[in-house]
Amino acid sequence: MASPGPGAVPANAMARSDAEAWRDTAAIRLSDRVRALALGVLAFFWAVMSADNGPAAHIHIAHRRWLMITAALAVLSLLFDLFHSLANFRQSDLLVHEMERKKQTAGQMNPKSFLYRSQGWALWLKVALCIASCLSLLLLVGVSL
Repeated sequence: MASPGPGAVPANAMARSDAEAWRDTAAIRLSDRVRALALGVLAFFWAVMSADNGPAAHIHIAHRRWLMITAALAVLSLLFDLFHSLANFRQSDLLVHEMERKKQTAGQMNPKSFLYRSQGWALWLKVALCIASCLSLLLLVGVSL
């Protein structure tokens, strides 16, 4: 089979705009799942902390500090989710205003700007914190059985 010549586009190649759209869709889906998991951890926390008797009350009494740390991880995950969204909005808002000011129909974000870079680390921090809170919750339930 002959290989494509230099500069040839492979059959399974993707345009940059398609790759960026795919990445953005994946980030939105990831954020939705992180948010749902973090809220689930907080719902579990609330249920255990408000229990008066039974196994949930035992967990609440025996592992109060662990529960608080687990909930704090989930809240931090949600805060980084908010920061990710705010940075994303502000970066796109700045781009739109710049395009309007220059009367352009297209523009490019500055990948070296704080807002642009902060979106990446905010995404990964919220994911890492959510995973930590979920693992902490699973470990807590396992220890409490």
